[in-house]
Amino acid sequence: WHRDRGNDRNPPTQPTTEVPQQPTTPTVPAPTPAPTVPTILPVVKWYPGHYIMTDLKPADTNQLLLDFKDIPAMRGIEKTYSWSDLEVPKAGGGWEYNFSQIDRDLTMAKNYCKKLSIMIGYKYLDGTKSPLPKYVLDLENVTVNGISVPSYYAQTTPSINYANFGHSGTVNAFSNLLKALAVKYDKDTAVSFIRFAETSSS
Repeated sequence: WHRDRGNDRNPPTQPTTEVPQQPTTPTVPAPTPAPTVPTILPVVKWYPGHYIMTDLKPADTNQLLLDFKDIPAMRGIEKTYSWSDLEVPKAGGGWEYNFSQIDRDLTMAKNYCKKLSIMIGYKYLDGTKSPLPKYVLDLENVTVNGISVPSYYAQTTPSINYANFGHSGTVNAFSNLLKALAVKYDKDTAVSFIRFAETSSS
């Protein structure tokens, strides 16, 4: 037997065994993180207790606060401010907000560590007067469901004058007033709350 040494230079190729490929796992996107819950929640005003409703003159209001300054259950006073006193004619034309009456009473309340509750008056038990700014009184009627609706009502039996919140112009003007009050007093902890009179016609 003769061996050809020349074949040693190119040995025969060994057969290869194919390794089956493993199926690829689809890439799953990372879940969207949940929104972060704020650790500081909005401050809610909550001052339960007794509030004395008063429409006294400033000097008498001050005396009232002095009389009750050492009674913790008496948290503060509540006063009514007519819409027409909070929104007044502006020099040169137009209208502007005037919260000087509120500021005066608020200062007195703070002097005795008491709160002030604000009630906005848009109703007079007197048909000859109005608690509304003149521009609200002068708004044209709007039509609602085929009915002509005025911005306010004035009648003599019973004698009363009050805002009509079925009128879109009245609502918009009142909403703007509330926004202005919120901007000025929302963060003042001496202002306990703002409330409204009932809107019935009697």
